[in-house]
Amino acid sequence: MSKSLEQLVSATSSIVSPPDLYYRMEEKISDPTCSLDGVGEILQEDPGLTARLLRIANSPFYGFTHPVTTITRALATIGVKQLRDLVLASSMVNMFKEAPSDLIDLDAFWRHSVTCGLVARTVAVFRKENNVESFYVTGLLHDLGRLVLLQMEPEAFRESMKHANNCGMLLYEAEREIMGFNHAELGGALLRHWNLPTGLYLPIACHHMPDEGVEYPIESAIIHLSDVIAHAMAIGASGEVFIPPLSPEAWDLIGFPANEIRLVVQQVDRQFEDAIQMFEGEEAQGAA
Repeated sequence: MSKSLEQLVSATSSIVSPPDLYYRMEEKISDPTCSLDGVGEILQEDPGLTARLLRIANSPFYGFTHPVTTITRALATIGVKQLRDLVLASSMVNMFKEAPSDLIDLDAFWRHSVTCGLVARTVAVFRKENNVESFYVTGLLHDLGRLVLLQMEPEAFRESMKHANNCGMLLYEAEREIMGFNHAELGGALLRHWNLPTGLYLPIACHHMPDEGVEYPIESAIIHLSDVIAHAMAIGASGEVFIPPLSPEAWDLIGFPANEIRLVVQQVDRQFEDAIQMFEGEEAQGAA
């Protein structure tokens, strides 16, 4: 018998968790006397993470004309909160790089995840949302729960895939029938357990049920729409065979003109390879 949602969150948290540096950055950012040098000193305690962040800052995705050679400059050019979010994304990608891949092609999984993140960022830019990088990170991590299932409950996930294929149903619906919860709820519950911001875990938990994201309705609707568009673009794969249905309420809430979808797709196509390279050397590298 597979673990309950609570048991799985507890078991996962005993093995992996966000780096202490993320929480220390969050604490420092909340301090009104915070300085870039102070945040930079925290990051520089982890040379590996510092190297990854500098690689991200110098990737073509950001297109800076001059090399970013220090963490302090990365903080100044990208933004403190934005870099904090990238710390989390980089750590999560690295954390689950050993997830078993016999059930899902991990290269394809990260392609889909990056595509969802790029769509979310593009839609957020269109809406002039604050901190568009947070939408990118939320989209990138929206299927985190599926990686947890691969690593912690592979047989239950295998049974869910078999059930979905036999019944011609969506995989996230089959997950709920087999396990009592789906990957979206699991990912959100895990991030909540780690005391991460509600604006991150709630849209992830609700990306198949955006009407339940009442505390963050716009964010939940954008991640939901982005997942649907990412599936329709067929860049990579998350394990779903079918394109998940679009919530009309989420669409209306976002207020995104239908004729702009083509421009979103074009923008994602232009940025995709650069975004993949942001995580070169981590699990996403295989998708390059």
